[in-house]
Amino acid sequence: MNKKNIILLAVGLLSFLPLLPVSAVSPTLTNPINYDNFSDLIVLGIIPAVGVIIGSLGTLMIIVSGFLFLTSSGDPNKVKQAKQALVYAILGILIAISAGAITLVVNSILTG
Repeated sequence: MNKKNIILLAVGLLSFLPLLPVSAVSPTLTNPINYDNFSDLIVLGIIPAVGVIIGSLGTLMIIVSGFLFLTSSGDPNKVKQAKQALVYAILGILIAISAGAITLVVNSILTG
């Protein structure tokens, strides 16, 4: 094809452009995470989810430490291990609760 035929083909194709239907509907984007800003995502989304996970794991570890107490048979090393498991489970739950509270306090200070 020569240059003249390519130009005529392009003009011919462009002449049909006004005949194409134009959509009057504008596309809309939805927010998949349902939070407007990063602060809400952290405070309302991630912190409660992590709290549920840590609370569940802490509860499970308290049950495990109770099982360790029951199966220790008076062995001082096993009793010590069970006490440590109980203390660490309770400390983990307290740290998780205080981390959520600290996050809420810092967020309220920063947002005014």
